[in-house]
Amino acid sequence: MRDALLEMRDRLTKEGLGEGFFRYLRERFRFYRSAAKQVLFTGYYEASLKGSLSQDPRFPYPLYRRPDDLVEVDPRDFSASPLPREFPRLIRGRVTPEGRLLPYYSRGEIDRGALAGKGLELAWVEDPVELFFLHIQGSGVISLDGGGEARIHVAAQNGLPYKPIGRLFKERGLLKPEEISLQSLRAYLKAHPEERDAIFAYNPSYIFFETVAQGPLGATGVCLTPYRSLAIDPSLFPLGVPVYLETEEPLFDSQGKCLGWRRFSRLFISLDTGGAIKGPGRADIFTGFGERAEAIAGVMKQKGRLFFLAPSPERE
Repeated sequence: MRDALLEMRDRLTKEGLGEGFFRYLRERFRFYRSAAKQVLFTGYYEASLKGSLSQDPRFPYPLYRRPDDLVEVDPRDFSASPLPREFPRLIRGRVTPEGRLLPYYSRGEIDRGALAGKGLELAWVEDPVELFFLHIQGSGVISLDGGGEARIHVAAQNGLPYKPIGRLFKERGLLKPEEISLQSLRAYLKAHPEERDAIFAYNPSYIFFETVAQGPLGATGVCLTPYRSLAIDPSLFPLGVPVYLETEEPLFDSQGKCLGWRRFSRLFISLDTGGAIKGPGRADIFTGFGERAEAIAGVMKQKGRLFFLAPSPERE
């Protein structure tokens, strides 16, 4: 596989994304369709926030580093026989002074101060809603007070399951299903600050961050490329391989309103993972940085087809 990918890279460098290159792909690779009849494609982006590296009344909301008491346990280390497929590959938690392994603190517990005063603050930001969405996106750029910026990336997760707040909005009838998007969720949270903490706590998953020199980084440690990098479920699909997808992308007017959808197909590389990306029927398109990238990711929830490329047996 490695030799085939290196050959593909050289061919792409030489020919570009022209008909000759795609003819080469059809001749030299097989396209294996995801087991799901239809794949739901969503989008994610590199977030933009305003903040500071030191505590300030204008920036009261902290981003935390990975805590020292967050531990990871691989269940396979304790089993002589293969574990069921649905069994978690990693269990994250904390060890009490009595030596018990417990689930790590939830989002609600951390937001109420479970980690306060432990010196884990990496940075502080001004807007709790933007911070919440940063946790969902996994990477971002903080424009620092006084100039400069800090690029941040996910360092660890608390081990608790990701629960999308859109599901809560649907269950409670706060928004109609067709109205739910990043933009509508953000607008509701900012208009109803008295409900904000309870809505945030619905999603117990919590992200810890680190600063990085370059980014945004995917799960493979490689920088993501807009509209060329895809997040998939690594328990089912390999990372770092070419994938081909067919779906739809949004069309916007000059005011940023989504007018409709057009067919879209493109070659990607599977470079990332995501808390909500589970099973053969989910994939997440990285859309980039900036207002347009955020707008696309915010409304993206279209169905389509997903294919993984592997060298044809004839080439071996």
